[in-house]
Amino acid sequence: MNGQIPPNDPEHPRWLLDTQDWRIRRYMDIVDDVSQEGYGIVSYTWGYIAYLDFPQKNTPEGLLWDVPTTETFTLQEARAIMSNIGSRYVWWDWMCVPQNVRGGSRPITPELQQVKNQEISKQMHIYRNAKTSIIWLHTTYWGQPSALKSLLRGQINAADPEDSIDQTLSLLDSALSAERWLGSGWTLQEGVLLSETVLKDHTGFTLQDDRFIHYGRASVIDLTARITFLSISIAEAFVLQADGASQKSAIGERIASSPEKAEKYRGVLTTLLRSGLVSYAKHSPLYILAGKEKRYYSMEHDKCWALLGALDLEGVDVSYQVDMNEVRRRFLEALVRRYQWALLLVPRLASEDWGKELDWLDFADGRLLPLGTFIDSEINAGKPSKDLPRLSFDKKIIVDGLKNGIDYYDLTSSQISWYRRYRQTSSGVHIDTPRSGKSSPKESFDAAYLPLESLGPRDSLRGMRCIRINDFKLQGNSAEGKFGGCIDIWIVDVKIKKVGKVTLLAH
Repeated sequence: MNGQIPPNDPEHPRWLLDTQDWRIRRYMDIVDDVSQEGYGIVSYTWGYIAYLDFPQKNTPEGLLWDVPTTETFTLQEARAIMSNIGSRYVWWDWMCVPQNVRGGSRPITPELQQVKNQEISKQMHIYRNAKTSIIWLHTTYWGQPSALKSLLRGQINAADPEDSIDQTLSLLDSALSAERWLGSGWTLQEGVLLSETVLKDHTGFTLQDDRFIHYGRASVIDLTARITFLSISIAEAFVLQADGASQKSAIGERIASSPEKAEKYRGVLTTLLRSGLVSYAKHSPLYILAGKEKRYYSMEHDKCWALLGALDLEGVDVSYQVDMNEVRRRFLEALVRRYQWALLLVPRLASEDWGKELDWLDFADGRLLPLGTFIDSEINAGKPSKDLPRLSFDKKIIVDGLKNGIDYYDLTSSQISWYRRYRQTSSGVHIDTPRSGKSSPKESFDAAYLPLESLGPRDSLRGMRCIRINDFKLQGNSAEGKFGGCIDIWIVDVKIKKVGKVTLLAH
């Protein structure tokens, strides 16, 4: 078998399916054809309907492993959809990533298992290099009424804004339950990598509407646009309420009307963020991580490995033979290396509400909600700033000042004239300000503050977005402290201090 397995190319798949000849081709053997014609790719979900004890018949020639039968579509139906992509050569996971079917005659060998790990680790390149693509929603029929169809078209029959949001949540919940493509961990990744790809139903039809962004055909971007806009509107209302400013929307007026309404909409925003459909795009690590919690995975390891491509993570040692803590550690190490400070734009976790202290590996699980709907930040996840100290992770987060050192402010509560403290409880994100009266007398604001970016002035006071570090302890030119979340502060002029290295503890 070794002679049949091509060597690993970190930027290209090992195999493609030749839909014309129904044969698996080695990429290295058809590279000239592919460079001219390109290849297609399909995103769909099948793990929940797979019969792993029963292999498919009539599989393509040259396949080195068995593939499972499924409950809702036949191999012939899937083959017809693949031919619909518009490319002779197609990357189809069944045919291009080794599968293990228990009742088959060709179980994957240790060598093929290593090949599987390698193919998974380069999903980002495989998807980005594809010339054509489709998303196959094989449990949906656009010719029939469905929650997903109504959600995409914005078919909400309510004049009252609260009723409209209730209907939107109901449609979202029904769509997530009915169309499993919206619930899979693997397709969370694939949707990010195929943001402009059209959504095809079981029979290969598209949903048409002039309001759809991609030439009037429903695509992934239409899934996120409405949900993202609603999330930002709710978050903006919470910021205005915290600052004591006039509300700009009917949603904001409801939030400001009573603590009960505020709590309801806080829960609505949390539900939207956990759907995985808010800011469903590249360079949105915290939104992708927040959405992974509600997705399902056939293997626990895929809670991390299935998202490598969506998160633009390379050079990760993918393995299914290590325990989950090691998987999460490798995953978080790559996240910190790639996204730096953008990964820390999160609230302080209220451990007294959660009943558990924060662990850095909680970041890998998407436990902390993103603050991006509440704040405008120039800290770019797509291109980390060269002006800020470098971060690395190995059980703790290390802030390295390199040659320039690390700027920080050593502040007392009396030196902070105004603040927005972002605090996450089980219901969602709260914004505490001096006006809200939520600054507990038991919690002092005496701490170290690492400035990330400047904010607009407030009453002639200097504004800064910072990472708060509690229990800050200097040890020569190094320091150690506990991560206190992202916070916005406005202060009088205070002398800045420097330190060479900071170790950030989770708690």
